Amino acid sequence: MSPSDTGCTEMAAACLNSLSLSETRIAMNWYCVHTRPLKEQQVATHFHQMLGLRCISPVSGARRPSAVRRVVTSPLFPR
Repeated sequence: MSPSDTGCTEMAAACLNSLSLSETRIAMNWYCVHTRPLKEQQVATHFHQMLGLRCISPVSGARRPSAVRRVVTSPLFPR
């Protein structure tokens, strides 16, 4: 191990020690919510408007074979 490697390790340890446990928890808060079928967007809208929470609900688009060609979006992670 070179002297520069030990300096980096010491700096990393000092940075980790300077962060309190509560600061680390705040930066990593997220939740996964299980909803009723086809209610994902309604729940995300409610959380955003009523509770002020940022919600991420990715959707994917796919073409369905039918007489009318259109792209139908569906949740990437249903329910």
